[in-house]
Amino acid sequence: MVCKILLVGTGLTSAVTGSLLRKMCQKHVNLVFWDKAKEVGGRMRTSMSPSNSNSIADLGAQYITSTQENFTNHSDLYESLILGKLLEPLCSKIEGMKDLPVGTKQFVAPHGMNSLVKHFLYNAADEIHFGYYVVSISKQGKRWLVETECGVNDMFDVVILTLPVPQLLDIGGFIQEIIHKNSEMKHSLKSVTFSSRYALCLFFDSNFKFNPGWDSKYICDNEIFRFVSFDNKKRNRPDLPSAVVFHTSIQYGAINSDRELNDVKNELVCHVKEMFPDWPEPEHIECQRWQYSQVMTPYLGQPGCLTIEQHPLLVAGGDSFMSSHIDGCISSAFILADTVGLAIKKSEQN
Repeated sequence: MVCKILLVGTGLTSAVTGSLLRKMCQKHVNLVFWDKAKEVGGRMRTSMSPSNSNSIADLGAQYITSTQENFTNHSDLYESLILGKLLEPLCSKIEGMKDLPVGTKQFVAPHGMNSLVKHFLYNAADEIHFGYYVVSISKQGKRWLVETECGVNDMFDVVILTLPVPQLLDIGGFIQEIIHKNSEMKHSLKSVTFSSRYALCLFFDSNFKFNPGWDSKYICDNEIFRFVSFDNKKRNRPDLPSAVVFHTSIQYGAINSDRELNDVKNELVCHVKEMFPDWPEPEHIECQRWQYSQVMTPYLGQPGCLTIEQHPLLVAGGDSFMSSHIDGCISSAFILADTVGLAIKKSEQN
């Protein structure tokens, strides 16, 4: 019997979870991925200039920092990415970076951070659908009926939620009854908090050469921006067209989280011109609002996986239940896969 599993979200946690389940269960699972966005990656989003396909930039996660312990624990995944030339050592200097523990490894994704997600996702998925915003999850006998805002609905044996907790709490249907009946779960879910940020990307003409004296840096004395990076140089590709990415501070993101995106975009561009008046006009500008950027307060105890309902199985995972770094997502994926795999094994024995 094939177990039909829905994974909500196509970020790193979901992709790795699917990859692990595929290895564990082989053809005994049908893995379906739904995402409200129009592309793969979640907060590991990579954008492309509409005028030059060689000009790309990471708008979310910028690089990978893995402690010696985490790198050892997740060595199989890291090795597959390194052998596939999807990860390279971080070579450019990032000014203002905090001192790191001995043995820490740092990497960049030469083809963009979303290439890491695609590596795991496309080898695991039976189906991937974009523009599917989940609005309701209800129990129908021994299965889950999942409905989307666009009117699509389907039945699943298992549902895995990897979206940020505030979005999970917005889902209607029977899931709300379960959460409200469990006061401890409800309190812990509502206690999860995220920071908000904006990312601004300026794509420039390939013939213009920048020489600011740095490749990337953290900014401590700016009222708007916290980080800036020449993305092509950060990814060890200095000969590609320049794409400069700015991330706003947590404070700016919080104060301006409800503004019109275009208004914020114009304000950020004006501020860049004040900071760098000699820069030419960019060919293309993109602004991304990260309403849920990084976890500030994770789920109590950081369990990696939360079982919302046992029969049929409904679980949640992701950085909301661990921490907002790559290894946090990977650790959550391992716990999710083990939880679901064990449930499938038990159901096959009954």
